[in-house]
Amino acid sequence: MIEFHIDGFLDLEKKFKNKQQMPTKVKSALTQCAMLVQRSAKMNIRANDSIVTGRLLNSITYDVHEDYALVGTNVFYSIFVEYGTGARGDPSVAHTTRTDFAGQAPKPYLVPALKANQEQIKEILKNTVKGDKHG
Repeated sequence: MIEFHIDGFLDLEKKFKNKQQMPTKVKSALTQCAMLVQRSAKMNIRANDSIVTGRLLNSITYDVHEDYALVGTNVFYSIFVEYGTGARGDPSVAHTTRTDFAGQAPKPYLVPALKANQEQIKEILKNTVKGDKHG
């Protein structure tokens, strides 16, 4: 699961003209951001040839809260696809430290999806704040 927080975003409520609409606008912006990451993650799974049954692809979802959004999956093997396994896996991840078997090379899909959309996410959130701030 990838989680992104916007520090201080709720503090902006004081600066908004219509305080009743603030939570709705923030949630709408976070939903838009989460959908971008979800779409990119699914594109990455297709592009890196990770589809066997479609279970992982179809499990990528998002959950939006008051001041953050989660994008990810509940499929147990997703971490093995993202980071690989054994000697071929990403050495910075604990489950890949076993070197007594070759394992599977990483096929990252979720982290690259967030990184690829960082600037667009910033822009969406910035425009949400700009769009209703007074002053």
